Amino acid sequence: MKRILSFIGMTAIAVVFLATTYHTITVDGNLTDWASDEAFSTSTPGVTWYITWDENYLYLGTAGGSKYEGHIVYIDTDPQPAPNQTSGTGTTTGLNYDNHTPTLPFSANFFAYYKVDYSEFRRWNGSGWSNSLGYVNNYFNPTNDDGEAKIPWSDITGAGKPSHIYLLCYITSGGGYQYGITPNDAQTDGTGNKTYTHYWGFVVTAGVSPNSSGNKDQSLPVQFVSLVALTGNSKVTLVWETGS
Repeated sequence: MKRILSFIGMTAIAVVFLATTYHTITVDGNLTDWASDEAFSTSTPGVTWYITWDENYLYLGTAGGSKYEGHIVYIDTDPQPAPNQTSGTGTTTGLNYDNHTPTLPFSANFFAYYKVDYSEFRRWNGSGWSNSLGYVNNYFNPTNDDGEAKIPWSDITGAGKPSHIYLLCYITSGGGYQYGITPNDAQTDGTGNKTYTHYWGFVVTAGVSPNSSGNKDQSLPVQFVSLVALTGNSKVTLVWETGS
């Protein structure tokens, strides 16, 4: 973790804590171990999401909102480069959950839902959302609505840690009122079957400041699986395969 001292005028000193990934969070409902570059503004004043990760887990936190309402996370585990974000192996149609069905800005493969008395996660199986595959390890502070969760990468992908993800988070009431949305301009608060238009794109590695502005709507870099040069007839032919 890096600590940076910023001097204001000649008399006051403000201390800003920054923590690039990997950063392991203790899930205990106490948000003091989160750094400023892991905090994400939302569509709702007074509600903040926190996002970071390490080699084994994705960590989530929230301040504000209600611990009795659903905290929803959609993830694309094989994100496609812009402008083809919706063309992956998942779906742009979210679950019909708590009286709303969202349209997503990417092709989601993973869904998580948690609140103080219930949690579950599901994955897209190629033709539909699975039934619940397990619970989300989460904890809400008993004295306020602050909460934290950690999700193993193996639960998110069904295998290991992905190299990149697209992500969207929000909170919903049982009646389908969606708020606390991040990115904060992905949609406006309210009810109904909303179409979300923005997302966070992360390279899931060490040394990342999660809330860097460049991560909003970040397009996945194309990854080469193989590159072969074929020679003959006084020319060179390149044959390549990409992972997305």
